Amino acid sequence: AQMNVFINDVIYSKIVTGMCCTMIFGNTYYAWMAWRMMRREKTTNVCTLPYGINTPAAFAFIFGVIAKAAKEAAATGMSMEEGVLYAWRVGCVANLVSGFIATLCGFAGPLIVKV
Repeated sequence: AQMNVFINDVIYSKIVTGMCCTMIFGNTYYAWMAWRMMRREKTTNVCTLPYGINTPAAFAFIFGVIAKAAKEAAATGMSMEEGVLYAWRVGCVANLVSGFIATLCGFAGPLIVKV
């Protein structure tokens, strides 16, 4: 029962909180971009893609990154609490690296379109 409390604490105080912050920021940013486009194009017929969770990528991170980190933590003898926190931290770093790569690819977008 105590482990369930710990896991729920990690999920609801760290993961869900982070998702909420990114959803609010992402949707606000997309709305701002649509507003700028509306003013620049002088039209109200503007739509933007809603910002949300990429489900296939989430499964890839869960099974390809976090699950492997949890198995590694168990293999090295970490306690359940240490293993859960280790897997969470590995997932955070993997998301950060993925974000940097996506940002770099975004800057390369105009070059890719020209080709």
